[in-house]
Amino acid sequence: MDDRAGVQSAKKFKCRQQDCPYSFAKSEHRKRHERTHSGHKPFVCAACNRQFARKDSLGRHLRLHAPSNIKSSAIDRQLHASSIAAHGEFDQGADSTGPAAPVRVDVALHHGQDSIAGPWPPANTNNDTFIVDPVWAEILQQFQTEPTLSQVETPLMATAPLVSPDCLSPAREHPAAPNLVIQKALSSLNTTIQSLSWDLGTACESQGGSRLAPDLRDCLDIFLSRFPSILPIIHEPTFEPSQNAPSTLLLMLALGSNLLASNATVPRADSLWSLAHAGTITSWPTMLTNQGFYDPCPGLQLILTAVFGQIYAFLSSKLRLRTAAQVVHPLGFHWARQSCMYNYHYDFDEHDPSVPLDTAWRKWAAAEVQLRAVLSLYILDGQIAQFSGTCTSIRHSINALPMPVTTSIFAAPDATTWKAEMSCSPTVKSNFRDFISALYKNESELPTQHMSAFAIRVVLECFQSFASERLDAGGDAVGSPSQQDTADAMIRLYRACIQGSEQHHDLALRWHSILGFSVYTDTHVLCNKLCTRYRVSQQLCMVNITNPTHTAWPDIEPWTESYAGRASLIHALMISDKLKSLASELAIGIHLPLCIFAAALVMLAYLSAGRDNIAVPEVIDWQTSDEICDGSLGVHSEATIWARTETLRFCNNITDGGWKFRKLRVELQGLRVQLRILGTTWGVCEPMEATLDLLTKAVM
Repeated sequence: MDDRAGVQSAKKFKCRQQDCPYSFAKSEHRKRHERTHSGHKPFVCAACNRQFARKDSLGRHLRLHAPSNIKSSAIDRQLHASSIAAHGEFDQGADSTGPAAPVRVDVALHHGQDSIAGPWPPANTNNDTFIVDPVWAEILQQFQTEPTLSQVETPLMATAPLVSPDCLSPAREHPAAPNLVIQKALSSLNTTIQSLSWDLGTACESQGGSRLAPDLRDCLDIFLSRFPSILPIIHEPTFEPSQNAPSTLLLMLALGSNLLASNATVPRADSLWSLAHAGTITSWPTMLTNQGFYDPCPGLQLILTAVFGQIYAFLSSKLRLRTAAQVVHPLGFHWARQSCMYNYHYDFDEHDPSVPLDTAWRKWAAAEVQLRAVLSLYILDGQIAQFSGTCTSIRHSINALPMPVTTSIFAAPDATTWKAEMSCSPTVKSNFRDFISALYKNESELPTQHMSAFAIRVVLECFQSFASERLDAGGDAVGSPSQQDTADAMIRLYRACIQGSEQHHDLALRWHSILGFSVYTDTHVLCNKLCTRYRVSQQLCMVNITNPTHTAWPDIEPWTESYAGRASLIHALMISDKLKSLASELAIGIHLPLCIFAAALVMLAYLSAGRDNIAVPEVIDWQTSDEICDGSLGVHSEATIWARTETLRFCNNITDGGWKFRKLRVELQGLRVQLRILGTTWGVCEPMEATLDLLTKAVM
């Protein structure tokens, strides 16, 4: 094992092109690379005379000519023969003295003979696997047969990049185009895509991609074990790698690498994301039509790819990845509507008794995964909007999707347990639109008894969407609830659902983050004002200074004395306390980096105004109220007193004797430590910590 690893890492085959820095562990890899310099394309399609530099590119192209119901054995045999003819038996490393003659591969395209099967099964087929690419087939075989991958080597990135010039070529047309300008443009674009594919593959190889297989199982296992605590989307009891698209698996591996909490895995994970992203943006029309055996609608793999890719990019240390997450995020909603995912959900009450229980369970699981994938787009929509300081991409208040099931039902390990859980734990029949409407109408009976933590997260992001819309508009707008109504509705949600829930501390952190740092205070403007005052450069908060909310925002000192500023400080202190009680499996939530960063900014603002020791009430009980009082917002409501009269008096800058003093310097240091720990998982904590470090040095 060690000797072979040493040979692989030597990379003794250097490219013979002058000034080319690349070296390779195998001669056939060098030959394939050298074709990018010479332009030699030894593989030719007999159907349309197109030439290709790589055998796998020709293989993917040939599938475009073949009927979807024909097997792939013929193409496998003929591609093997073409490889022997072009490079010698098994291409064992003999150096070629010149380009070989193109090898023409004939494929039987008529029915009745073996031909090429498409890389994805057509909709509503009984095909039990999504992936037939040889590289992915080898990896999947390792997943299914090997108890350990410590002695397995798979050239994941060096063999078959996901992007090919064939992605852009017409499917069934002769290559001779009447318009030479268009033909030249397509040729140039194809060359660019091929170069991008090679660069990404080389990046993965240089970062350990060629030896990725030994810890593939570790990455996937840690993803399946830890990611459900972040967003429970994948149904682990019915999960099979072979049922997932290559881009989805790549992103699972990238997120799993992050969850390993090792800085050494970051470059590799970035390369995995880049490959998946490049493959998705060139093949999404095909992915939109693919449908698994149990999937209720086509396109589920595309939505999962969008969710996982945006999570990784949104929490990356690189600005270009975070920008990409903001730009492509709205596409997820468009793809879901194109696939009619808003119109279908499996109802167990309508289960056909003649259908085997295991089949019914798998159909239900696929429908539940689809529902949760779409709802995850809403969760990401709110958090990306808060991070970027913009409106959400869609109106959350009109979300008519049904509530997902509880955690116990979703985690049932088999069909029998699932049926028992479904029978004894009826799910909420309400949809999100009706539930949110009830919160704003102050209805006393809300369907919250069986509401899952996942569903509460979706509702919380609806409040974030209202807050983002109001901040972007510079005040109340037609069709949007007022600041006071949103605060009242959030307190009702806290009392009815968050208090005593299965993930109380984690949900409360997001609740404090929205109410304290979006409804009452725009922390983007706060960050911009602090950085402007102390001349600190940062690339986190891109604030539009022409926005009326931003231009009318008060200076830091008056803000610290205002109702909104003191309320935000209470929320920041509560976040500091909640973090200390957060369970370890929940301490990696995707909302935590911005939550901690915003709380630290509020404390820095008070320190900037010369306020360090702050007297605060001993107990802040958010879920109860004793009376209705006037607050600075000028409206008689629950939100104006929040919890107890002590909290209201603090927010109105009325200090009582006997309150507890909190030293903000100490609290700030604790938040920075939490952010630094979280940075081993999410890269975005790195620029956040750098900004806080510069501001702390300037303020103190």
